Amino acid sequence: MRECTRFTPAPPDPKDRKRDEDPRCQCKKRKTKHEARFLENPDPSAKWKAETHTHTIPTNAYGEIEFTGALVGAVGQNAKKFIRVDYETNPLMLLSLFRDVWNLTNPKLLISVTGGAQNFPLNRRLKDVFRKGLIKAATSTGAWIITGGIHAGVMKYVGDAVRHHNLATGRSDIVAIGIASWGVIKNREKLIDDNGKFPASYSMDAEKSDTRNVPLDPNHTHFILVGKGRVDQFGEEITLRGKLEKAFSEEQIQKSSGNAARVSIPIVCVVVQGGPNAIQTAYEAIRNGTPVVFVAGSGRAADIMAYAFQHTKEYKTMEGKKKIVRSVMPEMVRVEVAKMIQKEFGEKQLDLHLTRIEACIQDKRLITVYELGASATMDIDGAILHALLKANKGGIQDQLLLAQIWNRVDVAKREIFVDDRECRKGQLDESLRYALSNNQANFIELFLEQGVNLKDYLTIKELTILYNEIRSNSLLYEQLEKHRGEYSTDEFNLKHVGKVIRDLMFETYQPLYLRDSDMKKVLQTNQFEFPMRELFVFAILQNYHEMAKLFWDELEGSEFIASALAGSKMLKGMASKEKDSVQIANMEEHAANFGELAIGVLNECYIENEEYSTLLLVCERPNWGNSTCLRLAMEAVDKNFIVHSGVQSRLTQIWMGKISDKTSPFHLWMCTLFPPLIYFLKFPKDKVLSKKKKKKLAAVKSKDDVVVAEGDAMNKGIELGVVVHPPSDNEDNGMASETMLLENMNGHSAKPKPPSEDKDEDMLRDSGVDLSWWQKFKFFYNAPMITFRHNVLSYIVFLVLYSYVILGKFAKDIFEYVLIVWVVSLFTEEFRQIAQGENISWSSRLLVWITDYWNILDLATLITFAVAEILNFVGFGEAGHIILSLNLTLFFIRALHIFSISKQLGPKLIMIQRMMVDLMFFVAILCVFLIGYGIASQAILFPNETNVSVIMRGILMRSYFQIFGELFLEVIEGSDCTDNSTLVDGVDFFPCPEHSWIGIVLLAGYMMISNVLLLNLLIAMFSYTFSAIQDNTDTISKIQRYRLIIEYFNRPPSHTTIHLGLSFLLCHTMVS
Repeated sequence: MRECTRFTPAPPDPKDRKRDEDPRCQCKKRKTKHEARFLENPDPSAKWKAETHTHTIPTNAYGEIEFTGALVGAVGQNAKKFIRVDYETNPLMLLSLFRDVWNLTNPKLLISVTGGAQNFPLNRRLKDVFRKGLIKAATSTGAWIITGGIHAGVMKYVGDAVRHHNLATGRSDIVAIGIASWGVIKNREKLIDDNGKFPASYSMDAEKSDTRNVPLDPNHTHFILVGKGRVDQFGEEITLRGKLEKAFSEEQIQKSSGNAARVSIPIVCVVVQGGPNAIQTAYEAIRNGTPVVFVAGSGRAADIMAYAFQHTKEYKTMEGKKKIVRSVMPEMVRVEVAKMIQKEFGEKQLDLHLTRIEACIQDKRLITVYELGASATMDIDGAILHALLKANKGGIQDQLLLAQIWNRVDVAKREIFVDDRECRKGQLDESLRYALSNNQANFIELFLEQGVNLKDYLTIKELTILYNEIRSNSLLYEQLEKHRGEYSTDEFNLKHVGKVIRDLMFETYQPLYLRDSDMKKVLQTNQFEFPMRELFVFAILQNYHEMAKLFWDELEGSEFIASALAGSKMLKGMASKEKDSVQIANMEEHAANFGELAIGVLNECYIENEEYSTLLLVCERPNWGNSTCLRLAMEAVDKNFIVHSGVQSRLTQIWMGKISDKTSPFHLWMCTLFPPLIYFLKFPKDKVLSKKKKKKLAAVKSKDDVVVAEGDAMNKGIELGVVVHPPSDNEDNGMASETMLLENMNGHSAKPKPPSEDKDEDMLRDSGVDLSWWQKFKFFYNAPMITFRHNVLSYIVFLVLYSYVILGKFAKDIFEYVLIVWVVSLFTEEFRQIAQGENISWSSRLLVWITDYWNILDLATLITFAVAEILNFVGFGEAGHIILSLNLTLFFIRALHIFSISKQLGPKLIMIQRMMVDLMFFVAILCVFLIGYGIASQAILFPNETNVSVIMRGILMRSYFQIFGELFLEVIEGSDCTDNSTLVDGVDFFPCPEHSWIGIVLLAGYMMISNVLLLNLLIAMFSYTFSAIQDNTDTISKIQRYRLIIEYFNRPPSHTTIHLGLSFLLCHTMVS
């Protein structure tokens, strides 16, 4: 800060009543305000100068301001940063203050607003236009606003604009810096403290300010108070403000993307109304190459300079070999401008003002006029950004990068891509990279409209760069970093990305970046065959929702469903790893949105063609790890997709196998019980694919799908799950391979049979010839529905046999051996499920298997059965028999799984499961009251009891059974009691209780809590669970049906052979 060091008497002012007793210095401060050492040898004839009559000292005014008073709104009550500085302060020190002390990051744009320091009228509409336009410019570009910082004139309008924004949005995200003259600040002495003020209370009462002292505006966020060592003088901040703005213009924008590092902070000066100081400010700005926007219609200086600019004429001159276009004012215009200056500001310094205006208008590139009125063609924010782009001398890349930094695609369309402007190949690559790194979907869409070819742009190197430019605080970076540690590489590569994708999907999923054959092809061409897919994955991994939707829209039609489901699965996988609750909710919402997109596409396909839409569900998608849509939906737990009519229609076909869906359940049961009747069962004749249908199939197949044609149909796989057999006799024959469909449904690659195998059988079916008895028998028993029925029947027989064995208490005979063999067969079935799991490692297969509730129950039944048989074998028959009895209970509970196929009973199983969870929480709460009451009751009634087992029985058993109505009143009241300890047996006689009346009161309170309060709580919990599941009965039943079909499709055609063998063994033994 600066302070006057030599009292220099000012000329006497007749209006100053204290001129004799306390004269003023030329610095405008009273003599008494100077230190005694600065009052020696006053020179009345000397002219006061800051350079010779002042010195600098450490600032004594800094800290935070807390505005109070009638003029302060709710938003203005937050403390605002401030500091008093010297007018010659190094602007780099102020930049360091902003960054290191006030913790502000560099702005993307600096809007310097200057103009009238006195209040001037603006009608309500013009005020709203100015306020909304300025705030839109600041918020949409991440700009700072710099003003004079006082509560008057244009600064007050800016402050009001900030205040309205804060009130409307509920946040204070706009940085408004007030740079004011220290000497004109009202109540400035309240800000002074050598140790700083945190905060300084600054009153904003509704009293009239004089013309020499004005209050600070409470809606600015930071204040720089500039002084020259004198007071009551406006404009002392202009020089430092200009230097500070120039220093900002040499700073670089700090962004995560490397592209923005070379872009300096753009600055624009906005002149609203104003006086001579506004002309000076505009002049200094244009001299520094800063574009200026004059708001015509606001009055005074802004109108004068706008008029001068609009009436100039251009002429060309040569400076060396370079043509320069300059603008001059014709003489008549010059005279008119001089009259306007004289009218507004008087004749003082008229020539200086005129000279500055003439200098300003020479470079029209730096001047923009905004008409504040009904005729305005754009908002003021558009004028500000237009001025910046017009002043930018760079090429399209520099201008476009500015628009991207501000995230204003409308500006790019209006100012850059005009007059059908064409871009050279590769010219937009840098801008596209910036848009991809900074989630600017609107710019990417614009670039695609401009003809950017993503196949040419996206190379392995470019995609690797994109992944290495992700934010270091993002979840993706954390996951990539984990895998980079495995390889000890300096940068991320696509193998790291592939491992992250596999972690988010499932173990058998094979991303492109981990498949050597595909990467070899990419390395040879240095291009990705489907760049939209790679960028879609890139956007999903960063949770860039709009960008991901943009690339999803650009994918090939056959990829829509699989891509949406894969995106949903990856987002859910990321949500499970994220720790931030807001981000988790965001990811889950986006995952649900992609699930809805998949359903929407399936709806359209299903309406258009039901048959082929269901085929889309079960064909392998090479672009998505050779998974099917159904597998992706199952892994993503997308219930709404699974319950879709198209999915359920396909599941019905799978469930029925080759059996006609018109066959009645009665006929099926008869065939199940009496296999010879299968011969009379009707099977639908397999349809022959016509040329027309083949064309329809071709329309929905992707480029990665295998083209099925003669010679390679069996070797290369299935296109859309359909095997089209080689033509014979010039006929196009083919049929849908249900086995292939089913295997594809589970993500398995179908293993084609050699062409010779079952060739005659396929020829018969394809030609529509009736099937043989053996073929019907085979198709009947291969149907998952029949497998399920056989399993139900065999399980009932198993339970009957098991019950017979343990009820009869027979000695070791053939029935028990049959039972043991049967349980062993059940064990082998569980082992088969683990062994044929889709995961790669055994540990993963076991983990997947054990997470199923039914499998946990299976494990419990098999272990307890094994323990019981071991006990029987070593001679503990009674213990073994008890365990077998309990084991039978578990097997009966396991039979509930059969009800999953029922739409009515299936959801009830889920209810039981959820209610068991509710019950556990309830028991935890109940135990608190039960144990508390039990201990108190036992201590009151039987304080002298020493037998630990009796004490524990009194605490737990009595309090537990009292809940169910067994009150033990005879124990509490002492009706059958004795004080003779030798007679106490716990059956006929009990020890006499003490204080029985207290025990009864305690029991009454306990019964009230347990039987009324807690029991009703449990009922309420059960009712809520019941209602929640009942409302989703249809969805739950279809999900259960889906899982059951998957389970029984993977099962062997049943244990019929084993059971027949066991029956034969049983009969043979009984006869012999």
